[in-house]
Amino acid sequence: MLSGMTTPNSYTDSSSPSAGADDAELDDLPFAGDTDADNDSADSYPDDDSDDTDTDVAGSQRSTRKRTGPDRSLIRRSVGKAVEVAAAPVKERELLAFLLGCRPTVESLATEIMCAPRGALSVIGDLEELVTSDLMDAVVTASSWEKPRATALWNLLTELGALKGTRPPAEVKAAVAMVKAVQGISSSDTARLAKVSALAKRT
Repeated sequence: MLSGMTTPNSYTDSSSPSAGADDAELDDLPFAGDTDADNDSADSYPDDDSDDTDTDVAGSQRSTRKRTGPDRSLIRRSVGKAVEVAAAPVKERELLAFLLGCRPTVESLATEIMCAPRGALSVIGDLEELVTSDLMDAVVTASSWEKPRATALWNLLTELGALKGTRPPAEVKAAVAMVKAVQGISSSDTARLAKVSALAKRT
């Protein structure tokens, strides 16, 4: 009974006619015997996607270096402003330092000018507004200002020597005193304020 069974070796016997036919049919298939060649071919060429990624990363790093580098335009303007401040008269530098709240040195003034927010010297504009208005309109305008704004002008007029003493608590009384002081400002003080305003510009 055991002698009649087919052994496993009979499936791989190359002398069997059916086995030879199967091998021939496999050899005729278009992909037969090409597996190793295809693998070698795929390994011999670099991945296009990886190259693109490397290129993108390199480009990103270059653009990052450009963005994080020194701002030449800002440096140029800062140096130019420092030179301009150094050439300004001492009285103008001292008045500008008072308005910006810094020391009257060239370094401090140049730094504050380049970093100060817009409107830092709006008090000069307020003074000019009162100068060009008639007496009653000027009093009404000054009375309508909030306390910090009115106090800033009072302090400026005190620095110029046009006012003395502390600001009155009554808004109208303080407004009248400021308007009278503004009306009495000399032409030399007006010219100095104009120069200080120009010096405080970033460019």
